[in-house]
This record gives sequence, C-alpha cells and structure tokens, in this order.
Amino acid sequence: MKNWTVISKPIKEQARGLANYLNYLINTEHKNHKNKTKIIPVFGVADKLYQRIIYSVAERDLERSKKRKGGRAISSYAQSYVFTLPENLPKHPSYSDWKNISVELLKTIQAFTGVSPDELKKNIFINIHDQKNPHLNIVVSKIMDKSVKTELQKKSIVTALKKTFNFAVMQTIKLSPENYKPLKKRSKRYDEYQYQQKKLTDSCDDFLLKKLASPLTKNNIQQNVKGEI
Repeated sequence: MKNWTVISKPIKEQARGLANYLNYLINTEHKNHKNKTKIIPVFGVADKLYQRIIYSVAERDLERSKKRKGGRAISSYAQSYVFTLPENLPKHPSYSDWKNISVELLKTIQAFTGVSPDELKKNIFINIHDQKNPHLNIVVSKIMDKSVKTELQKKSIVTALKKTFNFAVMQTIKLSPENYKPLKKRSKRYDEYQYQQKKLTDSCDDFLLKKLASPLTKNNIQQNVKGEI
C-alpha cells in the first residue's frame, strides 16, 4: 500500500448541499455515527463557515454583475477532503496528533490556492470522526479572496495531499502505509480496508443526495465548538 486513503469531493447542490454536508459532519445522531463515532471539533464552527461561504458567493455574483460578466453560477461552493486510517493499526492518532496532521495538510492547501494563512483559516472547517477507521474531515470554501479556487479539486492537489498525509502520520505516530497489513483479503486487488473506504464514500454520497424537507436556514446547521490550530 503506497498511501493512506484521501477522498476529495466537491460538495454539490450549492447552499442546500453545503448545509446538508456540514450538518452530517457534526451530527452525532446520524445512523453512520450513533454509538460508533466520537465527533471531535478541531477548528472552525460549521454555522459560521456556512454563513461566510454564502456571503462570499453573493459578493462574487454582485461583482460579476457589475462588470456585466455572464456565465453559469457555480454549483459547488466548497470542497470536502476526508483523510482516513484503517482500523487495525497498533496506534491511532491522538487529538494532538490530528491537530499536527491538520497543520501539515493546510500548508499544502495553502500552497496550491495561493491564499494567506489568515484567509485560509477563515474559510475552513475541520473535525475528527474517531471510530474503528478514524478519519479527519476538512471542508474548504471554493471562494477565497473573491475568486473561485479551482485548484481545490484538481488531481494534483489530491496527489500532494496524499504525500502530505503519509508524511504527517509518519511524523506524528511513526506509521507508514507500506507497513499496513489488511484485516482480510477479499481479492488480490481489493482488501478489507478498501472495502471500508468504499462504504464510507457511498454513505456520504447517499447523504448528500438527500434534500432537507424544511426550508434552508442557518438553523439547519448545528453549531460546533470552535477549536484552535
């Protein structure tokens, strides 16, 4: 195994999709989390990020209108990254370890987007889902410095984030993906770890496809406890 798993996905359905996904990340009662996942805040508040992104989208649309620029509105307001470790490791990252891993990952995101550290901090949300296969969630606004950061969903940034994740895990808990042995081999090219990651991805996809029955308001987002990096 060359890399730990990194899943990168655009959060679709504009404001509604963003609200759904942020709520999913902090919802301890969701069927994917209840009685099996401890949700730990690392940085940012979901509701505040939601409000900021919606404002940034409106601000960008107004500026484009003033300049008489047409074109389609962006369908995805933010990018989701999920950094996952398998369940049968001798050691899982502590809260402090995950914070240090986050710092390294943010350095890579900053390098690709070209924004300042302060601008990036205003436009992210990070938390930990501590479970059998623990993972770190990072949500990044696609609009920073009044421009759409298309770099966030390119293959090159995912490749760089995989290398960064490998390095950060090795640096913090001294574990390398090369030393990982699957719990159970399902086939020559499809092990139990990959199977679990597919389940994780599919469950997120299913959730994002659901629409809220009630009108979208800031109350659709549950507030999280603000952390610091």
